[in-house]
Amino acid sequence: MNATRLCLTVEARLERVAALRELVHSLARASGPARVFEAERVHRWALAVSEAATNAVRHAYGGDCAGPLTLEIEVGAAQLVFRLSDRGRAAETWPPTAPEVAFPAEGSYGLMIIHDVMDDVHYERRADGTNTLTMVARVGAGA
Repeated sequence: MNATRLCLTVEARLERVAALRELVHSLARASGPARVFEAERVHRWALAVSEAATNAVRHAYGGDCAGPLTLEIEVGAAQLVFRLSDRGRAAETWPPTAPEVAFPAEGSYGLMIIHDVMDDVHYERRADGTNTLTMVARVGAGA
């Protein structure tokens, strides 16, 4: 099976995060009738992408639209690869520390959700100033 690629670039605004979620939901249509993903899995992937995009808007761009936010999705036979890129500030620490769940506070759970939903999560800050969060979900036999 050849990989299907989907890509969308939006302004880094919270109200544009919904468009990135919709791209994830379009996986069912793009993957063809021979490949059907369970609705719950697609919703979980959309949640992880939404959390990552929200983090980029709030933290990399400081809540202001200072640049683009690009989601690329590669649908392969054994895995889905979601790459979310921005040109904002670099992440302060990676890997992040888990929030203190004994004393819940507003926020700080996005990366925990992403790590729970996805099989692999990697962050890279490239020399050209691009931040890329790569999230991998295994979908082949045994996933």
